[in-house]
Amino acid sequence: MLGSSVAVLVLTVFVGSRLSTDFLPSLDEGAFELTYMLPPGTTLAETKRAADQLESIIRADPAIAHEATLVALTFQNSDVPSGVNSGKIQVTLKPRGSRAPIVTVMQRIEDRIHDTAPNAQVSSKQLLADMLNDLSNASAPIEIRVFGRDQTTLVSAATNIAGRIADVPGIAGTFSGAIFHNPNIVLRANPDAGAFGVTQAQLAAAAAVAFEGDVASAVIASPLTIPVRVRYDAPLGPTVDDVLATPIVTANAGVQPLARVATAQSGPPQSEINELNARQYLAVTAQLGGASLGNVISEIKRRMQSVTLPSGYSYEIAGAYALQQESFSQFAAALMVSLALVFLVLLIHFRSFVAPIAILVTVPLAAFGAVVALFLTRTTLNVASLMGIILLVGLVAKNGITLLEFAKRREAEGATVAESLLYAGGLRFRPIVMTTLTALLGMVPIAFAFGSGSELLQPLAIAVIGGLAFSTIFTLVVIPVVYATIHHARPERGRRRMVERDARETAHA
Repeated sequence: MLGSSVAVLVLTVFVGSRLSTDFLPSLDEGAFELTYMLPPGTTLAETKRAADQLESIIRADPAIAHEATLVALTFQNSDVPSGVNSGKIQVTLKPRGSRAPIVTVMQRIEDRIHDTAPNAQVSSKQLLADMLNDLSNASAPIEIRVFGRDQTTLVSAATNIAGRIADVPGIAGTFSGAIFHNPNIVLRANPDAGAFGVTQAQLAAAAAVAFEGDVASAVIASPLTIPVRVRYDAPLGPTVDDVLATPIVTANAGVQPLARVATAQSGPPQSEINELNARQYLAVTAQLGGASLGNVISEIKRRMQSVTLPSGYSYEIAGAYALQQESFSQFAAALMVSLALVFLVLLIHFRSFVAPIAILVTVPLAAFGAVVALFLTRTTLNVASLMGIILLVGLVAKNGITLLEFAKRREAEGATVAESLLYAGGLRFRPIVMTTLTALLGMVPIAFAFGSGSELLQPLAIAVIGGLAFSTIFTLVVIPVVYATIHHARPERGRRRMVERDARETAHA
């Protein structure tokens, strides 16, 4: 029996090493958000025409039920501009039974957009998954942070890395992280601007209102609140001459053209500068496209070995991978704590080390059932499945307590250990099987993941079902054998110690 248990443990490790890993389970929420960004300098009218084109592509897909579009705004803060060259489209899919999986639909739409509008930078993400990433401080499932001092060099390095990983199987929407704004026009106040009663702050505020506008009111169009923005009747893509001709109200000279108080100079597009812990960086991001996080990261690590960064520049893999590694370490610690607490409770209850050891020996064996169930259903090892494995500690201990409690009662009545275990096994077989079956049936609806977003707990249910199914066998077979083996070994060890003590006393005499 000991050899069989060791073989089961070895097989558990072998099968477990073949499991793919993830941070969170893959979801099918039935809705997603598509973000698009056009090249810097694109006007609002051009962005709107591109949005109409993207909408027609999305509506032509047979899986689409509804879609809603915002241009140069965000759904979360619809009164805050996001750049005239970008926008978002929220898409709702048809019921799950009448369409392909959401990952397939998202990839299909992105491919069609790339064929029709190759200049558009497109990325799709599910809403709940994106919220979970935000709560976990991860901008995307795949994130490679490139650190360095010079922004131009960072952009070049990040673009190179994005190109290296763009064709990794299982990822989509690769983005270098370099966000370029429209060409700039820099205003500088004239030395005599103070004579007109104009400060630099007033000059900046006046220019912002003139060209970006100011939210004066809002129109409620359920479910959105659309801001009413008031601005000067100026071109959306102003030139330097347009800016200098803009009227401005001064404190001392009334309305004057901006050229009287400031000079203007055009500049090239500038990229956003990001810092983390006082270190400048760019984040190369990508979305998962149907593959497991562990397999994708393994391929990315292999490709990153051939990437050479300039001196003083470095990179780290963050995103969901970093969170996964941290979570797995925490779950390993939680499993050790749960085993220790359960052992303590068993020790207090039985007032002996024999029964707690016999019960807890079956916990690693029960993990075999969980691992096999995950492997057969092609479910990844993730946070949810690890929660199920931790739950098995208490569930397996419960069955062991039920069995050995009656065995010890029978033993106290004068029966031998073997007779007590046989008696307890026959008496508690039906209750153990029925309670296990009840728990298994309660997990079945979760294991089949009925409804949108229900995949979040599916790995937990699969791990518990597999673990309980095998733990019942181990409870009725392994626990009695281990208990009897330890129990019968104690007198022999005691007699051996007495012989050794008598030998030492004789030697001293």
